[in-house]
Amino acid sequence: MKGAIRHLCSSDTLQRPTLITFQSIKDKHPPAPADRRLLANEASGTTLTVTSDQVLEAIKSFPSGSSGGPDGLRPQHLKDMTNHQIGEDMINSLTDFVNFVLSGKIPDWVRPFFFGASLFAFKNNDEGIRPIAVGLSLRRLVAKVACRSVSIK
Repeated sequence: MKGAIRHLCSSDTLQRPTLITFQSIKDKHPPAPADRRLLANEASGTTLTVTSDQVLEAIKSFPSGSSGGPDGLRPQHLKDMTNHQIGEDMINSLTDFVNFVLSGKIPDWVRPFFFGASLFAFKNNDEGIRPIAVGLSLRRLVAKVACRSVSIK
């Protein structure tokens, strides 16, 4: 509801797809430098491992009405599927998945899809472009759990 009201009150509009819009988004999100050092396939040291309680806490922290990514999975779907009355197996499976991603074992060919996002260009009041990236809910979950695990409280 909050997101719908914010959108209705906003004067931002979706920008028409033109070459100028495309170039503006590219300027705001340039590609990685060609001389960027790549990480080794095998990470040295230990990897972050999280618990099912941490995963469940992160799922519950998604705001109501959060959008889904290109795959259509919304955070609300995760909330519904991990309800403690029916979803203990789902929580355990999601925890295994989160730990799998945190261990760096996502196959190379999957990474652009899993870590990528769809970009939408919105026109601001000042006639500028505001890109909105919509990534996969599962990737957002992994990032949320990881950030919460390493943040200083």
